[in-house]
Amino acid sequence: MRVSVICSDNPDDIEQVYCWVTDTVIPVNRWLCWIDYCRGILFCDMFSGDAPTVYFLRFPLDKFHRVPDDGSWFYRGVSAIDDGHMLKFVNVIRNDAVGHGALKPGGGFTIACYTLVIGDSMVWDKDMLGRMV
Repeated sequence: MRVSVICSDNPDDIEQVYCWVTDTVIPVNRWLCWIDYCRGILFCDMFSGDAPTVYFLRFPLDKFHRVPDDGSWFYRGVSAIDDGHMLKFVNVIRNDAVGHGALKPGGGFTIACYTLVIGDSMVWDKDMLGRMV
């Protein structure tokens, strides 16, 4: 079955969907969510009827990679919370420019948390920002 994919007006969104790699799938309420930790989430309402539509929502990231080569996606996670009415996105950013492994001496990281209320308009709200050195 062919399904429509709805993106924002940002022309970069089509490229992000074109380069999609599913890292995990999460069921949330009526939605099935395909997660690409480099790009964002594809949402599909599994009970919408005969012709489901898929919606793309990008993660609140400063930059996106065509090829996930820097290892930044190793330190991201998405979880359903509040009985499936919200999603939580956690992004841990290393400041030592190392993809993975032990932190360099004096290295640290920043933890950014975002909440997405699932409804008619889906927008990431930044919860907190913490720095650890």
